[in-house]
Parts: sequence; structure tokens; C-alpha cells
Amino acid sequence: MTIDAEPLEAGALVWVDLRPSLGREQDGVRPAVVVSNKDFHRLNATAIVCPITGNVKPWPTKVILPPGLAVSGAVLTDQIRCLDRAKRGFRHVGMVTDEVLLAIRIKLHALIGIGANSPSASHLSKE
Repeated sequence: MTIDAEPLEAGALVWVDLRPSLGREQDGVRPAVVVSNKDFHRLNATAIVCPITGNVKPWPTKVILPPGLAVSGAVLTDQIRCLDRAKRGFRHVGMVTDEVLLAIRIKLHALIGIGANSPSASHLSKE
């Protein structure tokens, strides 16, 4: 089974509506980075994203975006969300570099601890 929602790939910069949210969850229409891949998207109408904030104060779970991208700010790996691509109104605006996507995945790997060789969250360092 394949899904007809607009195709995305890992590293895509998108604007997306995160409402409604509760408590300290990121809210509103904001940029995000897609971290799920094309194989996932072919089978699912959802995408896994990390929201982006304008607050670039260093924090262990943030990845600061380099200048020159379509969006500026910091990727919040601790706010990862799975969103419906059609219902949330994804608007593709660019791509992060392979280096930025790798940095995001390293933070996610350390934070979530998935995999046989997962580093623990205590290995997250301030940038």
C-alpha cells in the first residue's frame, strides 16, 4: 500500500501547523525538519519532524542551523512529533545539509537510546 500525500524526504525544511498543543509542547505554525525517510512516507500518511525555534541559546538537545538555509534557528530534538502530512498543511521550503541531518540524528539517537550501541542521553553536550 502506498500513500498519496506529498512526498518528502529526510532533511526537508517545512512550515507546519503544530496546533493544538498542550503544556510545554511547541505550538503554532512554525518551521520543522523532517527526520523520517522516503520509505516511511511511502507507507504512511505521517511524517516525523523536529520543530525549529528562534531561540538559539545552546542546549544539549538543540542543533543550531547554520546560516544560508531557508530557515534560521535551532532544531529541538526533544520535541520530536509524528504528524499527518495532509491535515497539518506541510509547506516545503528547503533542505538542511547532510551534516545538519546527521547532527540531528545523533542527538535523537542519544536522546531516545534506540539501537544496540546507543549512547545515553548523558553524552549530549552543549554546542
